[in-house]
Amino acid sequence: MWELQGGVVLYTSSQDHNSEKSTNEGPLLTPEISKSVREGRLVGYQCLDCGAKAIEVQAYCAKCGSSKLRIAKLESRGKVLAFTIQAVSPKEFKNDAPYAWSIIELDGGVRISGRIASIRSPHDLPIGQRVQLMRSEKSGIVFEKILE
Repeated sequence: MWELQGGVVLYTSSQDHNSEKSTNEGPLLTPEISKSVREGRLVGYQCLDCGAKAIEVQAYCAKCGSSKLRIAKLESRGKVLAFTIQAVSPKEFKNDAPYAWSIIELDGGVRISGRIASIRSPHDLPIGQRVQLMRSEKSGIVFEKILE
């Protein structure tokens, strides 16, 4: 079960993970974010008071402090703001290296970090490059370049 304690969301083992949660109400948990990414979509929070959106698991809006949040769909396309080339990677991604670890500004303004596959050098990825979310069974959020 997920509990809020002192502004931090904590996990305890009594939650029933077999129940399906609506994408329109209830808490957004890390397993739900991972599931949405595997399905090729992004979900996050939207504040009902100020309209700000974010993907981070949170109990309060980072912009206005309101606790009135709902689960909302996020855009799956955006542009590269910054990146670094990862030549040495964690074990799970050893066959993917090198790749770009990037900060992406999604259409709609939410900023998110993730991998961009098949990037071998800084010349392969100009700042401002349009990218889109890829379906991926691996952990993390993976984007690909949009060739327009």
